Amino acid sequence: MSKYKRYERYKDSGVEWIGKIPEEWNVVRLKFLKAKPFLYGANESADIEERDFPRFIRITDIDSNGNLRKDIFKSLPWETAKPYLLKEGDVLFARSGATVGKTFIYKKSLGPACFAGYLIKFEANINKVIPNYVYYFTLSWQYDKWVKQSTIQATIQNVSAEKYGNLFVPLPSIQQQKMIVRYIDQKTAEIDDLIADKEKLIELLQEKRQAIITEAVTKGLNPNVRMKDSGIEWIGEIPEHWEVKPLKRIFKIVNGGTPSSSEESYWNGEIVWVTPNDLSK
Repeated sequence: MSKYKRYERYKDSGVEWIGKIPEEWNVVRLKFLKAKPFLYGANESADIEERDFPRFIRITDIDSNGNLRKDIFKSLPWETAKPYLLKEGDVLFARSGATVGKTFIYKKSLGPACFAGYLIKFEANINKVIPNYVYYFTLSWQYDKWVKQSTIQATIQNVSAEKYGNLFVPLPSIQQQKMIVRYIDQKTAEIDDLIADKEKLIELLQEKRQAIITEAVTKGLNPNVRMKDSGIEWIGEIPEHWEVKPLKRIFKIVNGGTPSSSEESYWNGEIVWVTPNDLSK
């Protein structure tokens, strides 16, 4: 941030969850920045995986980093998808459930795509706002506060197009928006590169960890010990004085289960109830 100086003067935005903004900026509701009305997605079942058809983007297809998952691909026929086809810079807002507030910005490099009913499309008026600026704003802490405030009293979390339209957005000039977007693009690219390097290192360390454990539990700690064939292909050789036994001859194996509603000690936290979701490698 040292490359950029702080603005000389700030003012109260008039919106509690936004706080202060630079003096020359404005605060504008999202509905005044749209080129067309907000659009709800297609209420269609995701049964088709034809890659010659437009991709059918659902909330579950968008990962925590705002990217499309590579392990899932659903599509809709062209005629069905036509009213919901996305254009460069369209921003999708999740409107319901645990992912409410989640956003995604469409790039034409992703190929033809349409969107599902639990998403709302915002098409920016590019004379007023840059789509990427809106998208980056939705990744801010202030936006997160707004989403929580908007859903805190609802039994089922839901943010409608009308609510999104009333979302306040701090708005600098188009030129400043371009500078902000370029800066974020550059910095996030640098961070993504660092993350990729760290992930490679973590992967190598995990492989080394597994190799150390494997060597210790199948070969022992003495490198000079005489070895023999274990008789099991995937184990290979073991120290000559070791044995190989089925697990059932060493441990008592008992299947787990879900406590009944009458067993209150499990449900109120007195007794720890371990499920598969609590386990990790």
